[in-house]
Amino acid sequence: VLREWDGRFDVEAKGAVLYSLMQRELALRCFAPLLGIDITRRYVNSRRAIPRVHRVLLNPHEPLRLDIEQAAGKDFPTLLGEAFEAAVRSAVDAHGVDPTKWKWGNAQFIRLGTPFAELPAIGRWFQTLDAPFPGDFYTLSPSIAVPAGKRLRAFVGATSRFICDLSRPDEAWFAHSSGPSGDIGSTFFSNLSRPWLRFEYFRSALWRPEEIPDPVERIVIAGGN
Repeated sequence: VLREWDGRFDVEAKGAVLYSLMQRELALRCFAPLLGIDITRRYVNSRRAIPRVHRVLLNPHEPLRLDIEQAAGKDFPTLLGEAFEAAVRSAVDAHGVDPTKWKWGNAQFIRLGTPFAELPAIGRWFQTLDAPFPGDFYTLSPSIAVPAGKRLRAFVGATSRFICDLSRPDEAWFAHSSGPSGDIGSTFFSNLSRPWLRFEYFRSALWRPEEIPDPVERIVIAGGN
């Protein structure tokens, strides 16, 4: 699975699941002997531990590597092998024994809505989006996730996207993760969420009334002296 992975974190990527689990397991094994398991879990969940492990992996002369090996009583390749085995076990536990089911979209999801969106049974009425979600900490469209049971929930990311030639601002394009209305009964409560998920954009410039595409509501304002 890892050999065939192209490094992308799209929702169909199987290698992304193993990679994500493996770097987390490696971070736990690196820092638990130094910091204790409770502090290490918080450190890893904050995502600050992962870049630190990357530096150790990229530089065999990194001073922290020796500290880790001495505290763990194992060399780094051994810790890496143990992390890989643990990642495979976690993937099987969360997604089953069939590696074709180890898809990033099954591992990471996003849920957007009002606070009531978290309630069981009725929560879906208050959601603008509940779907598999692509991306990771280092991807072009970043996603920082937190553990949610056996999955990851996207917690920080690009809620808005903006494409603009500053010499022609009237042609700017936008994407936003929710609609402009907070009223769950409004057409505009969640109308932008799915296009945002698909990386689609809308033109943001002001239109004349006759230029508005696919209008669903009109308001007539009468003026007078």
